[in-house]
Amino acid sequence: MWLPVIPKDLRADILRHFHNEPTTGHLGFVKAYEKIRKRLYWPGMYRNVVRYIMHCRECQRRNSVPQRPPGRLIPIPKLLHFLSH
Repeated sequence: MWLPVIPKDLRADILRHFHNEPTTGHLGFVKAYEKIRKRLYWPGMYRNVVRYIMHCRECQRRNSVPQRPPGRLIPIPKLLHFLSH
């Protein structure tokens, strides 16, 4: 199967189209890469897709989950006794 080779100056537009457009909904790496790979080609495409999605501010904002600070660890006496013998 023949695929068009995308020049460097169009790659950012392609990545934006397959990841940022309202119809794509900020696809994750696997889905975005598969969609692009089936239609287009350029050297280093895998690495470019990974970097583009890793640096997507919208994805970082949406995927950041607020977490509570870790609680205090409390030793389990029976386990400590078992391990010491």
